[in-house]
Amino acid sequence: MSSPQDYLRLAAYVACALAATGCLIVWLSPRLDASPLPRGGGPLHPLGDPDPPPGGPWGQPECPKQVSLAGFPATFRRDFFAGNLSSPAAGAWPRHSPGFHDGGAPDQEELHLRLRILMAEREQCLTRRRDSIQVTDMEDEEEDDGVRDEVKRDKPAGSGGKDMNGTGQTGEEGDWARKELGEDFEGLGGSRSGGDEEMCEAVLGAGGVEEELYFDSLEPLQSEPRTGVFEWPVSEPSKALAIPQPKVFPNPALRFFSDNTDQRSIAVDLFQSIEGLPLVCPHANFAPELLGEESGHDSGVKAFGDPVEIFIRNNHPALRLLQSQGLPLEKLGVLAGGEEADVQTDPRQIWQTFAENFHRLRGTPSNLWIREAFRGIFRMSEILNERNAQRLYDRILTQLNSKEFTPLAVFQSLNVEVLCTTESATSNLTVYRDVYEKTGRGGSFKLRPTFLPDRLFNLRDPQWKEEVQLLSEMTGMAITSYNEFVEALQVRRREFKELGAVSTDHETAMPVAKWRTIEEMESYFQAAMSRRGITRKQEANFQAHMLMEMARMSTQDRLVMQLHTGIHKGHDRRPLGETDLFPSIPRLQDMPAASDFSGGLQDLLNEFGHHPNFTLVLFTPDESTYTRELGPLAGHYAAVRVGAPWWFLNSPRAMRKYLTEIVEVAGINNLAGFNDDAGMLLSMPLKHTLWRRVISNWAAGLVVQGEIVYQEALQIVYQLAYEQAKLTYNL
Repeated sequence: MSSPQDYLRLAAYVACALAATGCLIVWLSPRLDASPLPRGGGPLHPLGDPDPPPGGPWGQPECPKQVSLAGFPATFRRDFFAGNLSSPAAGAWPRHSPGFHDGGAPDQEELHLRLRILMAEREQCLTRRRDSIQVTDMEDEEEDDGVRDEVKRDKPAGSGGKDMNGTGQTGEEGDWARKELGEDFEGLGGSRSGGDEEMCEAVLGAGGVEEELYFDSLEPLQSEPRTGVFEWPVSEPSKALAIPQPKVFPNPALRFFSDNTDQRSIAVDLFQSIEGLPLVCPHANFAPELLGEESGHDSGVKAFGDPVEIFIRNNHPALRLLQSQGLPLEKLGVLAGGEEADVQTDPRQIWQTFAENFHRLRGTPSNLWIREAFRGIFRMSEILNERNAQRLYDRILTQLNSKEFTPLAVFQSLNVEVLCTTESATSNLTVYRDVYEKTGRGGSFKLRPTFLPDRLFNLRDPQWKEEVQLLSEMTGMAITSYNEFVEALQVRRREFKELGAVSTDHETAMPVAKWRTIEEMESYFQAAMSRRGITRKQEANFQAHMLMEMARMSTQDRLVMQLHTGIHKGHDRRPLGETDLFPSIPRLQDMPAASDFSGGLQDLLNEFGHHPNFTLVLFTPDESTYTRELGPLAGHYAAVRVGAPWWFLNSPRAMRKYLTEIVEVAGINNLAGFNDDAGMLLSMPLKHTLWRRVISNWAAGLVVQGEIVYQEALQIVYQLAYEQAKLTYNL
């Protein structure tokens, strides 16, 4: 049995062990003044809450939003926020003045390293919270000890050899500082970021009394020049404010896809299944002569023009918006109510003015298409502004002058299965005839004409009589009456069809089609031939009757009838002058108008709407008609198909609305497929890519919502990207 002395001896041993352990813990613990940061290391919430409340149920204080410099000399802190941290001010911080735990203030390099430790500790705290790692206090102390050991190992002996760039700071430290402090400061200059609340720190004043130092009220010490890598333009406060960086950097490859991860994942798979499909282009509006071998266009500049021609002249929506913001169009080379002497004719200056005002187009389709063209055609990721305007202008010109930007090279690089371009009814069709001969007469046509007779229906056009005479020459028929006029149109349609045409195209102010008597039509025709005055109403009556004639002919030759309507032409009556740079700007003064499809097309649909040989594709800029008229009409009449979003609706949002509202009423099979309506060869692939992204994202949404299954989504996107256009246009 143990004696009382044994128990006393054991108690003494235990007491000594506890005392030794306590001393060891105190010795290993960091000094309180080594870092003013709140210590981390407590267990985190099991769900990884990124911002647990201070002193919450998990015993973990929140990470600091800013790094405190309360333990640093006042001179160092003032230089830090004034942007003079790299200036030769080592003498301002005595090496052996009291105030730090080691009996003297450190030199500039040691202060840099101490700041580095504080930032590293803060980053470790944020990392632990983001990753929801269970970190104990002991693990946290071990990490801190490791950081201190690393600093001691890396710290050079003395001050010699430490200044590698003439700033009192090594290049590696400068890089680290720029990287680490980027979240809260713009360089070590320390402009404020985060919220708008004032940030202040306690500073020991000259009399040893604590005073408040407000970051945003500091002025740089005039005796200390702002030099080196940490320069901060405090003289320009608007530029001194740091721009907050986003926490998420969107992947450009995922643009136009949903932020819902499930939907986005499915959308990517769907898009990849159709991304490489051939382009079916049933309606384009650029000159096919560009593709001829004898065109003489040996560069993109000769074929497409300079950047002004590509991005400004053919961008009437952008010109409208800039005009609405008070920018005189004369500065962009357009004579619109001003003096001819004020019209800018220098393309570079026009480009510069456009770049200076490009920010006014944010959020619009014009902005989107220019960005897409920069990225997809010219491989540029920069956003156009006044500073990079001339450099981007030169870069675009350089690429346009290369061999890969000749029209034929561009066309051959595109995976185009068929291209239909609109041609006036009086066109000579030389290019199409050459293609027809080379494909072996009757073979598959890659380039096809589209019959466009609008100028022959516009009786008020000053050139109408000349157009009729040209039609007479093309057909070899004398045209002196309305009946001969109609017969010549039928002959011309046959010639177009022989060269591969699959459709006709018509554009009217309103969707109205009604029969008129032959006597009335003859009177209109003779009045126009004799150049007697034709009223707007008479012209509208003539056009309405001719739409009925075109529908009747389509039931015979099976050419698909396209109708673009809902346009108020010449809404802005200011005369537009013509300059050498801008000979004409189509649609600049036109406006969308409300349409009445149900009433205006009732006669046409009652007569031809169920004919097996007739197909009518309707286009409109009036979105309000989607569910009210176009969807129900397409869902009832076998001949009606709804065309893709057109004109002002050429944007992702409009495409999504089109799909949602039309399909809900008429189904997918009553859509016409995609119609790019490209006015320039360069824009064709961009429009098809955007359409394929939008339909992939839309179909993925239906899958996520449980309306369809994935296999059905694959069939839908294939149908909308490729097959539906071929079915609609009999290709």
